[in-house]
Formats: sequence, C-alpha cells, structure tokens
Amino acid sequence: MEILQFVWDPTSDGISIFGNFKIYYYSLMWMLAFILGFYIMQIIYKKEGLSMEKLDSLFVYTILGTMIGARLGHVIFYQFELFEQDFFSVFLPFRFNPSFEFTGFRGLASHGAAIGIITAMYLYNTRILKKSILWILDRILIPVAIGGAFIRIGNFFNSEIVGKETDSSFGVVFSKLGEDFARHPAQLYEAFSYILIFFIVAHIYWKTDKIKKTGYLFGLFFVLLWTSRFVVEFFKQAQVDGRDDWILGMNTGQTLSIPFILMGIYLMFRNKAMNTDYIVAFTAAIIYGFTAHFNVYLTFTIPIYFWVVIGAVVLSLMIAGIIKIFASTKFSKIYMWTTVVISALAGLGNIISPYV
Repeated sequence: MEILQFVWDPTSDGISIFGNFKIYYYSLMWMLAFILGFYIMQIIYKKEGLSMEKLDSLFVYTILGTMIGARLGHVIFYQFELFEQDFFSVFLPFRFNPSFEFTGFRGLASHGAAIGIITAMYLYNTRILKKSILWILDRILIPVAIGGAFIRIGNFFNSEIVGKETDSSFGVVFSKLGEDFARHPAQLYEAFSYILIFFIVAHIYWKTDKIKKTGYLFGLFFVLLWTSRFVVEFFKQAQVDGRDDWILGMNTGQTLSIPFILMGIYLMFRNKAMNTDYIVAFTAAIIYGFTAHFNVYLTFTIPIYFWVVIGAVVLSLMIAGIIKIFASTKFSKIYMWTTVVISALAGLGNIISPYV
C-alpha cells in the first residue's frame, strides 16, 4: 500500500527578484522563524516586565549567534574542505567558486546553532540583561523550538537532509534529486517533533511553576530536542559519505547530540543552582571537543578521541559541581578560567598539529 506516498517536485526553490538574485524558500523559512521568535519573546518580555529596548538587543544577538554558529558548525562537521576550496563562502551568502552566485546562507548545522545561541546569550546577559544566563536560556528556547520546525520545512523545500530509502506505505519521492523511489521525509519527522516540543515547553512555561527552577526548562528542552534528533537520525541519510557508522555505529548527528543530552539531564536534576561558571566550563570543553574533531578529520585517524572529549565534558561538570558546593566562589572562578585557558591551548594544539 502506497496511499501515503507522494512525489515532491517543486517547480522552483525560491522567488526570483531580479537577475540571478533569488529569495530561496529555505532563507524565507529562516526569516519567518526569526519574525515569529521575536513576537513570542515580545509576549514573554511583557509578562516578565522587561523593556522592549532589551528585546531589540536580544533579537540582534540571537540572529548573529544562530547564523554564525550554524554556519561554522556545518562547515566544521560536514564540509570542512570548504575552508580551502571557497573560504569566503564560509562567512558570506555568496559562492565564489567556480562562479559568483548569491546562495543565501545554505549549509547550516543545528548543533553549531545551539552553541552559537548559548554564546550569544552569555554575551547578551553579561552586557545588557544582567540576570542569570539560564534565566534567558529558559525563555529563548520557546521560540527556538518552533523556529527549528520552520528550518526543517525549508530543508524539505530544498530536498535536502533526506531520509533513507523506504518501501513502507509512507514516503516521499524527491524528483529534484533525479530519483524515482521513496525516502523517509526525515525533515518532516524533525519538524513535527519540534512543533510538539514547542507546545510542551510553552505549556510548562505558562501553565506550571517549573520556570521557578532556573535551568530546568532549558535542560528539558535539550533532552527532548536532541533525543528526537538522535532518533530521527536512524531514518536519515548520512550527510557526509561514510558517516553512517562514524563512531560506535552512530552517525555524526547522533554523536554530536550526546553531550547536549547529558547537559540537559544535568540541568534538570542538579541539586544546586547553576550559574555562568558551569556554562562557561561546559562550553570550553565543547570547544576543545570541536578542535579535537579538527585534528581527527585532518589526519584521517579513527575519531575515538571524540569520546574522550565527551567524557571530559561530563567530568568537567562533575568537578565544577563539587567545587561550587564545597569550595569558595573565588576558587570556583579560578577553576572556570583555568578550564577555559587549558581548553583553548589544547584546542589550538589540535588545530595546528597536522601542519607541524
């Protein structure tokens, strides 16, 4: 039975404006995600009694953090060769090789976006909001959830990030790829799961008192989001050839989701209030993990070292928690910045080691 199968054959991937300039549906989905996100945060800020001036700044920080993090995440984990082949296209919405073309910001990774948003919220909180970083993360996740659904719909328009071939009664034939067989619409699986997550976290924020436990909602969001991503990856075609079995039978998306799930679990069930120290320490460990991946990718060695880094992340959080509970604030600060410095130096070594 194939009554739920259909052929996806869009006549265009965007709206032509003039010449070679085109607004791609994928870019349009990003625009809608940011606009809707701004509207949701406007409601939240009014509820919390915050000024609209701070909301305007939040909008700018969120866009920059999301786009920079997502773009770098994609290139680092899925298309590292672009640094050498077309360097400026990494940072600009244009392609220069083999010919000049306006492409929009295509090639964006959700794991990179997550780190970019966390970094942007840290800067926004430090310079403007001046609350706990987890306070803003507990709230920004609500528009992020529904925004993620728009992005995956944009991927569907582009016939990218497709699922594996299926002979089940539910599937999509992506004619744009020159195929005549059905695949799992993995983009839609993710989109629907993100919509469900949006309603869950929105209900908890507006209808329960869980928001009073700082960091709980952000932790729950991370567990739901990255667990759903982990599951959907089983139906998704590997974005990079040879990455179906990247580490211990898991592909790239699944491997990268694990530290975020662990972070979410920790935030949900921790006993002590978590502040910026933990976020900085965790981010530093993640940065080290990224650079360790550079080393693995460039030297074509077995990427088992990435698991060592994941262990280091968990250990880092455990040590941070012990220090925060039993030691002075001053010592906690020393630990935090020591972690940052060591991670930065180790990361630099990972990057340059293939060349020396």
